[in-house]
Amino acid sequence: MRHGFATAARREGKTLERIGRHGGWADGSRALLGYLEEGDRWTDNPVTGP
Repeated sequence: MRHGFATAARREGKTLERIGRHGGWADGSRALLGYLEEGDRWTDNPVTGP
């Protein structure tokens, strides 16, 4: 559930700080970035976007 929450929140433009605090991650958490990786791979793909 954390993965889905973090990915959806990031897609909506929420800041990493806000996502992390809501999800219980420490500020600057590297673990949080791991939860975003899969979603960002598709939405920020340089091959499919402008």
